Amino acid sequence: MKTSPATIVFIVPSLSQPRCIKRVVSICDSGYNCVVYGYHRGIYDVNTFPEYVPVHTLGEMDNGKVFDNLRTMRKDVKNIITENGNDCVYYCFGMLSAALFASKGVRYIYEISDIPYAYPRYEKLIFLLKALDRRIIDHSLLTVMTSGGFKKYLKADGDKIVLQPNRVSALLKGTNRTPLALTENRFRFAFIGAIRYNTVFKFAEVVGKEFPQHEFHFYGGAKAETLEKVEELVKTYENIEYHGLFKSPGDLVSIYKNVDIVIACYDIASQNERILEPNKLYESLCFCKPIVVSDGTYLADRVKELQCGFVLDGQNQHEISSFIKQIDLEEVIEISQRNALLQEGEYIDDVTMLTTKIHSLF
Repeated sequence: MKTSPATIVFIVPSLSQPRCIKRVVSICDSGYNCVVYGYHRGIYDVNTFPEYVPVHTLGEMDNGKVFDNLRTMRKDVKNIITENGNDCVYYCFGMLSAALFASKGVRYIYEISDIPYAYPRYEKLIFLLKALDRRIIDHSLLTVMTSGGFKKYLKADGDKIVLQPNRVSALLKGTNRTPLALTENRFRFAFIGAIRYNTVFKFAEVVGKEFPQHEFHFYGGAKAETLEKVEELVKTYENIEYHGLFKSPGDLVSIYKNVDIVIACYDIASQNERILEPNKLYESLCFCKPIVVSDGTYLADRVKELQCGFVLDGQNQHEISSFIKQIDLEEVIEISQRNALLQEGEYIDDVTMLTTKIHSLF
C-alpha cells in the first residue's frame, strides 16, 4: 500500500539505538505520518519504539559484515520503495541506506552520526568513499549531522545542512539537576554506553590497580568477547563493577545519581572518533557531572569550550594515573556547579529547526 505524500519512512540500522528512536519520535510528535523499517543487531536491544509508531522488522544485521549487509539492504530497499512509492520522503540513518535510496532516485533525508569509512582499514578507498558521501549529501533533500566535526571534515555547508547535536531526550526536561556535594577525594568513575574502547579499559584498570579508594563502573552492553574483558576486571579488582544493560533515557536518572565523573576517553586511532560529538557530552551536562575525554578530538575542543571536564591522552596509562592522583575535589565540584547553571536548551534535544525544514519539503 502506497503511503501519503506527508509520510516519512525511516530506515533504521539498529532498532534499539536511542538516537534513532529519539529522532523518529520527535518528528512523529511534530505531526507527520511515520513508518519505520529496521534491523536488530543482536546486542543492546533493550530500547524500543513507542507502540504508536509502526515498526517493520527486517531481520538482523552484523556490524562487521559490510558486504553481506549491503546485499541484504539492497533487496530490502527495493521492497520498501515498492511498498511506499515515490511520493513520501525516506529518512536514512547512515551512509549505506542513503546511498541505496539515492541510487533509486527517490526523495530522501540523510542523517550522519559517524563516518563509517574514516578508519585505517579503508585507507585505500577513503578518497572514493568520501566523494560518494559528498554526492549523497548533494542529492539529499536535507542532511542532518550530529557533530560540527562532520561538517568540517566533509566541507559541507548551506541551507540543506542541519546541525543536530545528540542532546538528551526531551523526556528529561525538568530533571532535578543537583550539583555534586562531595566532601572527600573518593570518586565514582563510570563509562555509560556501548562498551568497546580499549582506552576505557585502560582507565578502569588503572583505577582498579592503583586507586582502591575510587570506584569504576561499567553500564551498558557489548559483544561477548568484550564482556569477557569487563568480567575479568570485575573479578580482579573489588572496586570495579558491571551493571549490565540499561534503557535510555528511562534509566539515566538513576544511573547518574550513582556517578561522580563520566569517562568518555574514546580511542582516537580512527578519524571517525576524532570528529564525533557523542551524547555523553550532553548527558554529563544534563546531570551536572564532569566528563573526561581524549585529547586531539572535536569532543575535547567542546569540553574546553564549555569548561565542563578534563582532557587527557587516553592511550597513556601513566597520564591516566597522574590525572587521578592530581584530580582536585574543588575543581570537580566547580565544574559540576557550572554545568548546573546551563539552560535546558544547551543539553535538551530540540528539533524545531529540523522539522521546520522538513515542513518546507511538503
